[in-house]
Amino acid sequence: MTQAERAELERWIEMIYEKALELGLDPFPVHFEVAPAHVIYELGAYALPARFSHWTFGRDYHVQKTMYEYGVSRIYELVFNCDPSQAFLLDVNDMLAHKLVVAHVYGHSDFFKHNIYFEHTDRKMIERARLHAERIRHYEMVHGPLVVEQFLDAVLSIEEHIDPVLPTYGAPPRKQETQDAPPAGDTFEDLFYMAQPKPKPEPKPRRIPEEPQKDLLLFIRDHSRVLEDWQRDIISMIREEMLYFLPQIKTKIINEGWACATGDSLLITSRGIMRFDALYAEHQSPVSVAVGEPSASCAVLDYHCQPDTPTIRITTKRGFTIEGAHQHRVLLRDGRWVYLQEIAVGDEVALAVGTEVWSESYQPLPTARSRSATLADASLPEHLDEEFAYLLGYFVGDGNFTKSGIGFTTGDAEIVERLTSLLRGWGCNPRVKYDLQNNSARWRIAVHSRTLRELLIAIGLSPERKARQKIVPPIVLRSPREVVAAFLRGYFDADAYAGSAGVILSSASEPLIRTVQTVLLNFGVLSSISPPQQGVYQLAIRGVWARIFADKIGFGLKRKSEALQRYVENRRWFCQQEPFDPVVNIEHGRADVYDITVADAHRYVANGMIHHNSFWHERILEDLPLTPDEHVQFRKMHSAVIQPGSRMNLNPYYVGYKVLRDIERRWNGEVDPDEAETDWMGYRIERPVGQGMQKLFEVRTLECDQTFLHKYLTEKLVRELDLYTYRVEEHNGELVWVVDETDWRVVRNTLVDNMTNFGAPVITVEDGDWEHRGELYLRHHYDGKPLDMQRTTRCLRYLVRLWGRPVHLETVIDDEQVLLSCDGNAIAQRAL
Repeated sequence: MTQAERAELERWIEMIYEKALELGLDPFPVHFEVAPAHVIYELGAYALPARFSHWTFGRDYHVQKTMYEYGVSRIYELVFNCDPSQAFLLDVNDMLAHKLVVAHVYGHSDFFKHNIYFEHTDRKMIERARLHAERIRHYEMVHGPLVVEQFLDAVLSIEEHIDPVLPTYGAPPRKQETQDAPPAGDTFEDLFYMAQPKPKPEPKPRRIPEEPQKDLLLFIRDHSRVLEDWQRDIISMIREEMLYFLPQIKTKIINEGWACATGDSLLITSRGIMRFDALYAEHQSPVSVAVGEPSASCAVLDYHCQPDTPTIRITTKRGFTIEGAHQHRVLLRDGRWVYLQEIAVGDEVALAVGTEVWSESYQPLPTARSRSATLADASLPEHLDEEFAYLLGYFVGDGNFTKSGIGFTTGDAEIVERLTSLLRGWGCNPRVKYDLQNNSARWRIAVHSRTLRELLIAIGLSPERKARQKIVPPIVLRSPREVVAAFLRGYFDADAYAGSAGVILSSASEPLIRTVQTVLLNFGVLSSISPPQQGVYQLAIRGVWARIFADKIGFGLKRKSEALQRYVENRRWFCQQEPFDPVVNIEHGRADVYDITVADAHRYVANGMIHHNSFWHERILEDLPLTPDEHVQFRKMHSAVIQPGSRMNLNPYYVGYKVLRDIERRWNGEVDPDEAETDWMGYRIERPVGQGMQKLFEVRTLECDQTFLHKYLTEKLVRELDLYTYRVEEHNGELVWVVDETDWRVVRNTLVDNMTNFGAPVITVEDGDWEHRGELYLRHHYDGKPLDMQRTTRCLRYLVRLWGRPVHLETVIDDEQVLLSCDGNAIAQRAL
């Protein structure tokens, strides 16, 4: 970052901070640092700066860093809950991205400062975590890194089993012993014991703990007989850090937003075909996107990004693919919107064939950085037109860079004549050489023009890009329909076959072949990509789609055009091919995901599929002196409803947005005529007028995810969003999900119940000296959700290591109450 850019960023930080205060936000002071990617991803993996080392953090770091280096994932910022807040900005972000991220950070900081669940968090946890790391490093020097790491494995396996209402240090205070009740019976009973002493009462049995205790970490720290002081210290450190993270887990719905498709997804927009991350970074306004109907588009109202999100990638039989967040929805053949996490192999995805939404603006060609005096006669066009697009297409297929210019190779004299004619028209002097080698005749065209060479490099056709890295230049994708068609015509003339098998395009570059498939679909041409053979992908256009290709794009080369025409004419009938494609592969990963808010239709086309849009839930920047392309509205609060472990058919983005908007609407006095809100006694509730934003601030301060949904997910919203609960039933020998309950209270309560104990099972310590053998007895408070037995088995073995004696866990398996017992190796199960 240059000094001038640094000064501009500092100026914008001050402006955004002032606007945040004007809106009513009251964040902590924020210390911003611009950091390189490896620092950002290290912080993201460790969750706190200077935190202790553990192999799981290193694993997460390398996964995130690798995904970033391959362009799969990208974190734009990190902000930590402290006073002052500490935020890290990614150094490769442009200035617009920095502005948006700064506004995002102030929203988080305001929430950290005012939400009641963050009230008791340690605002100096970054410094405390640094001290924790130093102590753990000391223990590694004394006891050995492997010993400390194995102990950390055990402690981290149960780190979520804490009780946030207990103090950070020390066990819960014991109840004071009640005084013995006065003896019953005769008042003069003591006279009978004058000759002999009164017998002592039987001692009361002592139980540890006296009452069930939820804080498993704390109990083990204070009562384990095998732990050394340094191990108890490590447990205290892990518990302190978990108490710091807990409010963020409990308020994830309110304090965080969610987004959908990955940045490499291609969107059909009124400014051309654009990558999702590029559209987000530019925030162009006004811009509209294709919605899946011919020539139909709707305006984009807002842009969203969620870094480092769990994703699912689906691939269809024809080779179409999309990667997005688990709760991202796509349209299926039967008209249903289905989450990616619910899609199964065989489901047929709807394809947006023939949307025909294109840019209407011819794109200016970049200005060459230098012009040699000997090349002053070159008069290249100022804009990318059809002729230059054809040359680019052929160059992507059969072109190459030389030290002093560019070159082409072709076996067709017709191509030689066309390319040389174009080049001479631009003032270049191409040289043609007929090359006959190994009974193969080829023409080689050499153009000594540094101006032309630099222009192609500026467009994105770098000499460093090998065959597997070729792309369709973005300038082509953002051009009008005729220019895109000319580019494809040139590329197909170079690399495609036409004949009895239809049209076959071959390429070693997966990004190139998939981009071409998406572009063709916009024209109305449905193609198929076959799995690579010896590193080469093939895109096939057959049947009725070949006829559409011939009409809308075609070949420029006469022999290929005639071959295509013969293929079309010799097939007077074509099998009906519908615009639906079955899913054949599902993969899981992590990536930055993006989304847009689309007016009216609430959907858009990306990678040829039709997607449901969502809403960003933070408004910080308004009425600032931004350019039209930069102007973005944010909501103060993030809201996204997740479904932890449930089968609810829930869209987290849309539901969260609707709940907040509904709160604002109702507290502004905007009540629907047919909507009568009543209290528990049936009396009508009269809402105030003009207090919507005030109510949102109150929600921000007082609510966590459970109370947020329990209070504000109303009957009207449940009905509008068509929410249900589901259960598993067996039909014809198969387990299927069926609608279980439609009552809005049941739906709401199911969502809330799934967030109990922030998604972790509730387990309490019942007895630390079970059957007087020093064994640990735990009870799982079963709420209808069974334990993950694979994780339970692993945790029980770790608990034996921490407790030093066998551990027993009472739980429910298949509706039967059982006791799991572990001696450190084997796990025994018996019915209770």
